Amino acid sequence: MVKALSALRTSSVHNRDVSQNDSERYHNGEAMATGFGESTVHAVVRRRFGKTQHMQWSKAGAQVFLQTRVRTLNGAWGAIFKGWYPDMDLEVEEIAIAA
Repeated sequence: MVKALSALRTSSVHNRDVSQNDSERYHNGEAMATGFGESTVHAVVRRRFGKTQHMQWSKAGAQVFLQTRVRTLNGAWGAIFKGWYPDMDLEVEEIAIAA
């Protein structure tokens, strides 16, 4: 018991700068845990990479999908799309909303 408490104390001291203050985050309306979201992502990825899935992802395909999703969320995809198709009458915001 003494050894476990000593290890806990050492870990707490060494990680105090990166530890979250849950009370402060709660009062600021910030998220306190990401476990639910992470477990959902892991479940989807595990299922899509599974051999029993009818349509499965390849590692290269998943990488392209993630890059496209990030560009959509940060607003860069609309500008890229308009560069490819300058004559299309489509607003950049419409592309982001559709994604």
